[in-house]
Amino acid sequence: MVILVVGAHPDDIELGLGATIHKFREVHQIHGLVLTSGGWRGRCEEREQATVQAAEILGYTPHFGRLEDAAFTDTEAEQAIRQKIAELKPDLVICHSSHEHHRDHQIAHLATLSASRRLPMLLFFEGPYTRGFEPQLYVPVGDTDLEAKIEALREHAKVVEIRQYLEKRTVKALAIARGATVTTAYAEAFVVDRLINGPFSPRPV
Repeated sequence: MVILVVGAHPDDIELGLGATIHKFREVHQIHGLVLTSGGWRGRCEEREQATVQAAEILGYTPHFGRLEDAAFTDTEAEQAIRQKIAELKPDLVICHSSHEHHRDHQIAHLATLSASRRLPMLLFFEGPYTRGFEPQLYVPVGDTDLEAKIEALREHAKVVEIRQYLEKRTVKALAIARGATVTTAYAEAFVVDRLINGPFSPRPV
């Protein structure tokens, strides 16, 4: 199965489902489209390189839209996503949820909704500023998957100012909380728009 994950910035994909990607890296062909290079403070090259390193750790293929950070339009985002869908022909697309406070994440969500409307499966992941997120799908992940996610986020932490949401304790706390919902040690959670014989194994919640 081909999976396309759409994130607005470097580190969004890792934060949202890094452990899940690592868990299924040898089962599915996973691609990540990063719409911007996080360039409103400069250092685009370094942030792209951090994404490449993180993707290698997790096991996905990175792609860069190179749209203007904090300034791209919904039309530009949708065009970039459509082009990647036409190229990769994914079975499943995963993107930011509708419950985001970040302007770029909101646009990425709406652009993905439109661009993927003819695809059979669509999921939404959560981020540090997601509010009102009510998941229907939980993916249990193991210690090695969570450690890979944390290691991947360290690559991003090297080139940005210290942010609490990149810290190990913050990432682990959310994984524990999501895991507790489905009686497992760690999990990542998703909102389901549509899912047919999905690539993950949903557990009753």
